[in-house]
Amino acid sequence: MLFRGWALVHIGEIEEGLSLARSGLAVWERGGVGAFLQQGRFVLAETCIVTGRRDEAVELLKTALAHGHQTGERWCEARVHHLHAQVFIASEEWAHAEQCLRRALDIARQQNARSFELRSATSLGRLWCDQGQRRAAYDLLAPVYGKFSEGFDTPDLRQAKVLLDELH
Repeated sequence: MLFRGWALVHIGEIEEGLSLARSGLAVWERGGVGAFLQQGRFVLAETCIVTGRRDEAVELLKTALAHGHQTGERWCEARVHHLHAQVFIASEEWAHAEQCLRRALDIARQQNARSFELRSATSLGRLWCDQGQRRAAYDLLAPVYGKFSEGFDTPDLRQAKVLLDELH
């Protein structure tokens, strides 16, 4: 239900999708799927962002992080911080966005999660580029991008390459 709701929101069926996603997360919470609650809250938060429900999304992200700290479930923690940064970027809260992206990047590096590291480095690089810190952005992103030897047609690597080309 959660993922179906997420999908419905992304094809424009906002109210039905949001309702289904909320119900799906409630089922997860009642059903004791503790190992996936952080991800479930992340998915619902992303759904809320798409539907313009920023405050609800922020609360879900905070709850997801708290859950991870309580249970040790941290495999999607970098994604949670990254999504939180996107909320701050949308509201032009640059310092908070940078803080979240740095945290996402640190966690991704600690977990050796290269795709999340790339996504976070690209977003932080874009933020820095927009603030006139082009050299710092390039110095951050180039080595992360250089770790990849395949998959250059994936969206994350294509976006990183576009930014690197723009910075170079």
